[in-house]
Amino acid sequence: MAKGNKTGKGGFKDNPGNINTKGQPLKDNSFKAILERLLATDYIDKGGKNLGNTKDLLVTAWIAHALQGGSVGHLRELLDRIEGKMPLPIQEISDDAIDLKELRNTLLEIQDEK
Repeated sequence: MAKGNKTGKGGFKDNPGNINTKGQPLKDNSFKAILERLLATDYIDKGGKNLGNTKDLLVTAWIAHALQGGSVGHLRELLDRIEGKMPLPIQEISDDAIDLKELRNTLLEIQDEK
């Protein structure tokens, strides 16, 4: 019996309709897998003409859309799902970094001069 469930009711035995008889969904049916399969195929227009790789056509269309001032937020979302989110770079502090105490003292000196 679960810790928080003192009555022992509410599990799959009490609610057999909640049981997923097919088990865990296959990875082939994930949104990412479907997108990857779609983008790997050639795009055939309504007339049956092969226009080339779907991914290449889609990227070309998005670039044209962006150059015309259109939104590309949907592109970022799609790429995050397919390629994964880009990690944020960690900024390295170099020896040339500004000394904040020195900067503060300089600003105070300037303020005192006024």
